[in-house]
Amino acid sequence: MNAISRNSVSGFTLLETLIAVAVLAIAFVTIVGSLDNMQRSLGRTRDRSQTIELAQRKMLEVAEKGPSSIRETKGRFNDDDLPGATFVIDIKDTTDVDIKRVTVTIDVKNQPNAHVELTRLFLKKSSPKALSIQ
Repeated sequence: MNAISRNSVSGFTLLETLIAVAVLAIAFVTIVGSLDNMQRSLGRTRDRSQTIELAQRKMLEVAEKGPSSIRETKGRFNDDDLPGATFVIDIKDTTDVDIKRVTVTIDVKNQPNAHVELTRLFLKKSSPKALSIQ
């Protein structure tokens, strides 16, 4: 018997190969989509971190100068810091005349997730309360 019987041939059929390729393609597309989502999420996180850092730097500037010495209460940051970033410093009196409430707000153009507000209370250095709080 020279002829090979049909039942003894091993290998994959064309249909099996096409199904395997389709499954691999679906897996590949899913992985690439996940990587794209992760990259966008990482970018948003980086922008948010930079915005928080800018707010902390601006609040430190207020702390070093003192709330009553701040003249520039609105402005833009250098584009090297974060392009499109603006700040607002809001200084308000509280019910205690020796305490000021300072809020630093940072917004970044076209990035709604990059909005940050920091609020801090400042005690006047000349206040008798300042000597007792240490």
